[in-house]
Amino acid sequence: GVMEKGDGGINYGTGGFLEWMNVKARALDMAHTSFDDASGISAENTATADDVFRLARYLYGHQAFILGITRTPAKRIATEDGRAYSFKNLNHFANDAAFVGGKTGFTNAAGETMVSLFDIPVGGATSTLAVVVLGSEDREGDTKALRTWFEGHAKIDARTPFPLAAASGNTAAAAAAFMAARDDYRTIFR
Repeated sequence: GVMEKGDGGINYGTGGFLEWMNVKARALDMAHTSFDDASGISAENTATADDVFRLARYLYGHQAFILGITRTPAKRIATEDGRAYSFKNLNHFANDAAFVGGKTGFTNAAGETMVSLFDIPVGGATSTLAVVVLGSEDREGDTKALRTWFEGHAKIDARTPFPLAAASGNTAAAAAAFMAARDDYRTIFR
């Protein structure tokens, strides 16, 4: 990438930023992820549910403050010149006590997308569930359906602390049926 000197220090430019994002994706073993623009709206930005899960697991384990930001209901920010801006969290689950964090998205090419992490009770303990929904027409409904299904059917042992429920270009019911057919939940995200 090209380095440019800016007011805030060194600016690596859009090309450098995209290069860094793609290198980081490879480092996280997100083999099917490619970033084409920094805004996230290009149809050339691609990822799989498994790759989004890998990113969620990384954030949970290494950059949890980012997930904390996504739970903040509202934020007011004042500038040095006295202007103030108010931001409201549009995440569907921001007020849910079990919500650990997540991100919503939408483009015409990808449809409605969402990754949501929840702390759920499983066998007398708490486990963090990652729900990844891609290509949805109702990301909130699909996420709720997967979470509800998983809470009713999960049998997780200590070796599986971070399960994944995923619907990719499909309905939550179909994803739940796929998961129900699997004996070992770990095979879904390994």
